[in-house]
Amino acid sequence: MRKSAYIFSSGFLLLIILTQGLQAQSDIRSLRIDSLLQIMTLEEKIGQLCLLNAVTKDVSIRDEIRKGKLGGILNETNPDTLRELQRIARDESRLGIQLLTARDVIHGYQTIFPIPLALAATFDTALVARTAMVAAQEAKAAGINWTFSPMLDISRDPRWGRVAEGFGEDTYLTSIMGVSMVKGYQQEQQGMITGIASCVKHFAGYGAAEGGRDYNSVELSELSLRTSYLPPFQACLDAGSPAVMAGFHDLNGIPATGNTDLLTGILRKEWRFEGLVVSDWESVTQLQTHGLAGDEKQAAALAFRAGCDMEMASYAYQTYLADLIHAGTISMPQLNQAVAHVLYLKFKLGLLPGQILPQEPERISLQTESFRNLALEAAIKSIVLLKNDHQLLPLSSDTKNVLIVGPMADAPHDQLGTWSPDGHKDETITPVDYLHSAENLSFEWKYIPGLRNSRDISTESFKSLVKAAKAADVILCIVGEEAILSGESHSRADLHLPGAQEEMLRALRETDKPIVAVILAGRPLVLSAVLDQVDALLYAWAPGTMGGPAIIRMLLGENQPSGKLPISFPTHEGQIPLYYNHRNTGKPAFTVLSDLSSIPEEAPQFSIGNTSQYLDEGFEPLFPFGFGLNYSTSSLSDLVLSSSVCLAGDSVQVSINITNTGHYEMEETMQLYLRDEVSAIASPVKELKDFAKVFLKPGERKKVVFYLNEDDFKYMHPNLQHFADEGYFKLMIGTSSQTNLETRVYFKPLVQETDSQGDIINLKTQLIENENIPLFKTENNH
Repeated sequence: MRKSAYIFSSGFLLLIILTQGLQAQSDIRSLRIDSLLQIMTLEEKIGQLCLLNAVTKDVSIRDEIRKGKLGGILNETNPDTLRELQRIARDESRLGIQLLTARDVIHGYQTIFPIPLALAATFDTALVARTAMVAAQEAKAAGINWTFSPMLDISRDPRWGRVAEGFGEDTYLTSIMGVSMVKGYQQEQQGMITGIASCVKHFAGYGAAEGGRDYNSVELSELSLRTSYLPPFQACLDAGSPAVMAGFHDLNGIPATGNTDLLTGILRKEWRFEGLVVSDWESVTQLQTHGLAGDEKQAAALAFRAGCDMEMASYAYQTYLADLIHAGTISMPQLNQAVAHVLYLKFKLGLLPGQILPQEPERISLQTESFRNLALEAAIKSIVLLKNDHQLLPLSSDTKNVLIVGPMADAPHDQLGTWSPDGHKDETITPVDYLHSAENLSFEWKYIPGLRNSRDISTESFKSLVKAAKAADVILCIVGEEAILSGESHSRADLHLPGAQEEMLRALRETDKPIVAVILAGRPLVLSAVLDQVDALLYAWAPGTMGGPAIIRMLLGENQPSGKLPISFPTHEGQIPLYYNHRNTGKPAFTVLSDLSSIPEEAPQFSIGNTSQYLDEGFEPLFPFGFGLNYSTSSLSDLVLSSSVCLAGDSVQVSINITNTGHYEMEETMQLYLRDEVSAIASPVKELKDFAKVFLKPGERKKVVFYLNEDDFKYMHPNLQHFADEGYFKLMIGTSSQTNLETRVYFKPLVQETDSQGDIINLKTQLIENENIPLFKTENNH
């Protein structure tokens, strides 16, 4: 007892010390910021709210910095220039406040990792944090202290080009991936950012742009906004992200940059956010283009009063804020608050006069080789195996001659993907590069591109391509879409392989040779036609600097595929938006329709069913969320709950056995989903609540354990209150969202007891007696 008491006392003392330290840090921050605000001129205050493009030609950046008229710059990447600009700010401006130096460091700086959508496919939060940490180290070494990442927009429409920048369709997965990136970027110590600052974007709902067309309008109910789109932002702000970027779009008719409900109502009043809100590129002056403002002066007033602290790239604040303050349109306390938000971020970065950063935490080696090894690991773990008929992969030792075709097999720039402006294609290793340098290959290989690029429609080379293919044991087709076809402003209406790539696959299929297809793309593509032409299919996304070694090593069996889809793949663009956690409807479909020719002539109206689906494409995706094959096989069994009832304030242990029934090592991602069977809203058919990665040797069996608590049963009610109802929940576990095993669990909330006067006398949990909840189990090998 004494020892236990001593341990408790020591831990409690440490908690007090840490709490006091953080409180002291907060007090110091407030004191520094208040002291600066008292001595700043109006011009200097407005200057802190201006973030300008460093390469602009119409202003002298150095003179603006000396006069204290800039709070930050973006897109300058020359380390010597950035050091000089910071020296001017520190030594030659009146106050010595240094600059925010911003850059879009989205999935790496010079070492380029897989695009964020691909990083989500790893289902590996620790790995994602490490990639962000390396990106921060490289960017910081160049003089950059602020990135506009992570992007937290939930997207259920692969036509949208910016789907590449996010983590897919699921709110939970996006939340935890976003938190991992924030922590990786910032590497906080004692409340100070020792890496680079993150900025979560685009607040809010941008991923639901109508038709998947970038910058387009968004119509979302408040319930949908708060249930699906806002939680990742709140999670990342709770994790310490100090900045939020408003979106380009309008939300229910109000542009996000001028949306008071979003920027003040939710961020400031509800969430008590103390950090910085920055516009997107020129989105303040674009309020005039939206039709919300008559001129740039009015645009400045609307954005500022809505809660946008800092203007990016345009000059409305710099030009008009002083006039608006003198006219009383904006008050001095409002201005001071906005400036304080900017100084809050600068304090956390150590940019205020006299600040000394704490000792930085131990870093991983700055050797370029270690960064490239991490990029290789990330690329390997992001690749998703979608098809492997007759166990064609990994390639057997009997394979002696391989023909490599396709425009993406040796495309170093396109392999990096969108938003990789500082990556160097000369340092990218493509599949062809890797094969040239590989030693002890057991086969001969030849590369014929077939097409100049992914958009090429010429079929002139196909005849010679087919002739060469007839001499090969296996054809390796590396196809997809170039980097320019995804990303900001790069939406697509047709999601098939562009150019003549599908036609090339059909021509090669005529040879009757085994075909392995590897697809590089920044989004889910429509692959229905491709599946029929290939025997094996790997989805490699835009895999980054080390994509080539990752792909070839996986084909050879040196690494095993373990990626899982973070977004559903449609059979046809007409199914979009398509996502696994949809509502059930009153007429859910169970039998899939996919062929109009099977409908009898003059059939009665409802003879083929009266359910929610498409007559020609059914209702199911081609590949569901969470899907991804292994070279091995597995079976699941023995789903067991520690209790059939989860009591408020308690937890239920959920265990399940998984066995590797194949001949290869494997890493599987077990996924746990819940569905509220009866609720105040029409609940989704399932929602991801947790996942676990497990490594298995051939024949090995392991028990995977999850824990459910009250938070897992909560949902947003129609009155916008977030709590859990009493009742049954369906619990589902599997290796994708098309789950293998299921059972039920009952959640029991706390019940308040009152005395005769109605006063609450205690809170106790009402137990369920004699509850016998059956276990529904279906074994499914996959």
